[in-house]
Amino acid sequence: MREGMSPAACPMCDGEINGPGFLVEASRSKGRRRWRVRELICEPCYRRGFTTTEDGRTATTAFTERQRDRFEWLRLVGRGREQAPEPCVACGRLVVRASDPLLKRVTCSHSCSTSLTRSRNGNQGAAEPCETCGQEIATGRADSRYCSPACRQKGYRQRQATQAALAAPLLDARGRRYPQRSQRKALENGVAVLSGLCDAFARAGDLEGGVRPSELDQWRTDLTEARQVVEALHLKLRTRSGVVDLPADTTRAPSRPATRRNLAQGTTTLSGLCAGLAGVTDLSEEVTPELAAQWQAQTAGALAGIDHIMRVLDTRLHA
Repeated sequence: MREGMSPAACPMCDGEINGPGFLVEASRSKGRRRWRVRELICEPCYRRGFTTTEDGRTATTAFTERQRDRFEWLRLVGRGREQAPEPCVACGRLVVRASDPLLKRVTCSHSCSTSLTRSRNGNQGAAEPCETCGQEIATGRADSRYCSPACRQKGYRQRQATQAALAAPLLDARGRRYPQRSQRKALENGVAVLSGLCDAFARAGDLEGGVRPSELDQWRTDLTEARQVVEALHLKLRTRSGVVDLPADTTRAPSRPATRRNLAQGTTTLSGLCAGLAGVTDLSEEVTPELAAQWQAQTAGALAGIDHIMRVLDTRLHA
């Protein structure tokens, strides 16, 4: 142990650990909460946790010696047999642990392990400006981004506020608002669902019988409103990507006739999806030109699918 360091206190007996400390796997509790820790205990408290032939104690008695109010130790750290005392590589305190090839170094506490991480760079910090206040980071780890815990917390709150401002409000079919999320994630999911839905529209054949004219008019109105939203989003994506639209593929062979049930479900889903996409007024900076070009191609295919199913409805309306 280094000069000037005070002896560690045993959590079992509250006495000072003047000799080697035994590093044990333990648990602490507070109320219903319990968490795992590694603590140093003195040798007498450690030996009392095992049965011996000298005093005739049972295993139950020995186990109760490992327990104290809000603290209980389980076993020596490691997997093998008890080893000879070794100094902690951070503070020099003598530590006894079990042999284990996975334990590359000996430390007596979490604070000593953390101090080793800081000492790799001489505890001089990243020598770069703090992302929050701009002051140079002169202490801490080499990859530190903030100069203090206060700046780290302030930076986290700023990121949360920025993400909330960029997130577009998404609405379901009933007009209820989904939880806030980033605009990129919202567009990625929304365009993917839109592309799959309209691809099914593009493969629909002639409409089966049994559909009332009022239903056809309602579907035609919903599709027209949805097309306006998709077209507006498509123009925004084309402006961001700077890519000229390619001719849409309209040569897909119909897979099966369009049914009344499929059209009713598809138009309802499309209306709810476009109600959320209508809230995207401006694209944020996280939507890169590459992503915009990818989504532009998907929205172009969605427009072709909507146009196809609208032609199917027009054919039935004017039949």
